[in-house]
Amino acid sequence: MNSLKIALLILVSMSAAFSEDEFAQVRAKGNYSVPFRSGIWFVVQGGDTLNVNAHMGVPEQEYGIDIVRTESRNLTKGEGKLTTDYFSFGETIVAPCEGVVVDCHSESKDNEIGETDAKNVYGNYVMIKSLENEYVVLAHFKQKSLRIKAGDVLKSGDLLGLVGNSGNTTFPHIHMHVQDGPTLGTGHGRLFAFSRAHVVVAATELKGDTIPLLRGMWLSSK
Repeated sequence: MNSLKIALLILVSMSAAFSEDEFAQVRAKGNYSVPFRSGIWFVVQGGDTLNVNAHMGVPEQEYGIDIVRTESRNLTKGEGKLTTDYFSFGETIVAPCEGVVVDCHSESKDNEIGETDAKNVYGNYVMIKSLENEYVVLAHFKQKSLRIKAGDVLKSGDLLGLVGNSGNTTFPHIHMHVQDGPTLGTGHGRLFAFSRAHVVVAATELKGDTIPLLRGMWLSSK
């Protein structure tokens, strides 16, 4: 077992020993699969402190992640001045769990690079109620790209829509968090992990482990 795996196991054991602390109380009940079908993605926001994850400053988004599609460790195929320069833009996003669509929106326009929509933070989004009664939010979809509607029953891997640049975002990516209630902008986030994922960090591979994602990790579904 490599040193990184040993360190992660130690951290998990330490957190389990403090079952009454706030971290143990906010852990998600379910495991989730990656919300994409192919490619290598980079975690640009992730972790449990503000210095690595800006979502920690927003209660319902706590422990949320932002991920972007990459090619040869690059985010764009050009100068990055157009949304279409980004490998993420138009990429397929799928359901990370079984559940029911309880809310969704698909009408917000995609921002030009350098613009944001602070009034509609999530832009185009999907909210799924999981089998564990947790609420999974995925946001910043491409305008009118959603292939689901409220009330639809989903299996893990079902098509949701395409990555866009809608909402309070400066470049195309997908946002995901797990919260404890069915209303956007309220409640608290829960620390979640991906199962059956292939993670690379500091040139070390972690395949098949179920671990929370941190900023700086490379992620694939292999």
